[in-house]
Amino acid sequence: MRGPVLSSAIALAASIGCGNPAGPDASPDEWLTVNVAGLPIHAVRADSTLAHFVGGAIHDGEILATGFFTVGPLQPFEISVYPDRESLTEHWRAAWQQPSFQAPCWLIAAAWATELDLLSPRVWSRDACGHDANNQTHIRNVLAHEVVHVLHAQVGQHPSLGTLLNAQWFTEGLATYVSGMLDVDYAGVVDARLGAGFAPTTLAEVWNDQANYPLSASIVRYIDHRYGRAALRDLLPARSTTTILTQLGVAETDLLTAWRAAGSSRASSWRE
Repeated sequence: MRGPVLSSAIALAASIGCGNPAGPDASPDEWLTVNVAGLPIHAVRADSTLAHFVGGAIHDGEILATGFFTVGPLQPFEISVYPDRESLTEHWRAAWQQPSFQAPCWLIAAAWATELDLLSPRVWSRDACGHDANNQTHIRNVLAHEVVHVLHAQVGQHPSLGTLLNAQWFTEGLATYVSGMLDVDYAGVVDARLGAGFAPTTLAEVWNDQANYPLSASIVRYIDHRYGRAALRDLLPARSTTTILTQLGVAETDLLTAWRAAGSSRASSWRE
């Protein structure tokens, strides 16, 4: 981690205190637990200062997500910062029972009802692509995005990551929208894509597009604005696109036509 993110993390750590002082023989690869705002963050000693920043961002993300849906606090979940791609991949292979799984370079975090994992931004320049470790707002938004996945899984009673993958346009669109990434990290992307003539007739087309995350998020935002927050919250248990469309009482093509007509990429957001 370099630049403003590290400086902010150091300042935060100085104000809170680590609680895990390093002795002269302490190994930077030693795993420890740093408690931040009541959240235990598991990280190697080399990332112990960063863990304070991560814990604070996750705490803020939980406030954002639970406030959006007007639900109570989340149930406890494990939070781990992995020091390199190899250790993170090894963990995901075991957790997901996929021994040959290999994450694309842009995948730096994942979360479900009981767990949130993050590749340390300290190694993003080496072990990841498409993410800026010097951008504090981006890192906060990434963590808020993952917290929304935790809320989605807990409130929607999805027992595993697998059930969240049955309608990925909704799962990822929801997290991208609620976290604020649509209007910040992806500002202007939807306008540009639709302006180029993209006119999908199925949600599968949306998810398979190069701009799948922001496009999906703008559709979720349209649902929020058109059908209301309660209706969006009621979709959290849904495990298929068919179920979502049935609950909304709309055909797939009609939803997409109305979304495009509504100018879904407007800069307004639920927080305004």
